[in-house]
Amino acid sequence: MILTNKGFSLIELLMVLSIVFLLLSLPILQLPNLSKTSLESDLLAQQIKDDFLYAQQIAMSYGRQVYIKVDNSKSKYILRFAAFEPHFERSYPKETLVFQSGTLSLSSIAFFPNGHPIHSGTFFVQTETERYQFIIYLGKGMISYKKI
Repeated sequence: MILTNKGFSLIELLMVLSIVFLLLSLPILQLPNLSKTSLESDLLAQQIKDDFLYAQQIAMSYGRQVYIKVDNSKSKYILRFAAFEPHFERSYPKETLVFQSGTLSLSSIAFFPNGHPIHSGTFFVQTETERYQFIIYLGKGMISYKKI
């Protein structure tokens, strides 16, 4: 049997494979952190939209005007029929979510008894990683949001 040095040893192959494996696994380990915060922001934005649609449904169900009061200082928003008649309240993390006025003042978000909004316009929600623009349309009161 003649021995030649034309190939690689088992140790050399294992070293190269382990280095390649480490280099390929580094990006995979870091991606979930970025997508987790983005996913949380998307879920918060969807929850806000759902709560505002809930306010619209309450207005139609009860046949009364419903007001949405956003209070950034207390990190909550309240769905209410009148000043001292709250119906629903949701708190949000102060450090991760801030409402900002756009063409629609945060104190003027309300729905008529037929579900149509009193005012149309935009407002913004800033999370740790994302910024969302919410739009309330006149007419049927459609509410949409998009990431900006």
